[in-house]
Amino acid sequence: MGNNGGDKTSSRRGFLTTMLAAGAAPVFVPASVLGEEGKPAPSDKITLGVIGVGAQGQVDMRAFLTHNDVRVAAICDIEAAVRGDTLCQLALIAVKQGRKLAWDPQAERFLNDDGANAMLQPRAFRGEWRLQQG
Repeated sequence: MGNNGGDKTSSRRGFLTTMLAAGAAPVFVPASVLGEEGKPAPSDKITLGVIGVGAQGQVDMRAFLTHNDVRVAAICDIEAAVRGDTLCQLALIAVKQGRKLAWDPQAERFLNDDGANAMLQPRAFRGEWRLQQG
């Protein structure tokens, strides 16, 4: 690539190289990064992570989002995660039982299947990881 017949200093690359070497590089920073234009700088914002977004959680989260100094970084609806895990556990029980099973989501039990329901019992804790009593 040529520099349109000029020497090194007349090309854009040459100009930038000279400016960078001199320490005079232009810096373009949006005003919002500096907290101008009525917007808070990122360092002045609260980052919010929401766990357990039910009906009340959605109301609370929307209230926070009306403030320009709050941003929501993560939302975790624990109920959706539990339901997803439940489906995996039910599929595993059906595979171990070797047959189709009927599930009652309201009662969280298998219909008329004591063998499958027995597999729903929680596993014992491992090691010292136990909840304190009382």
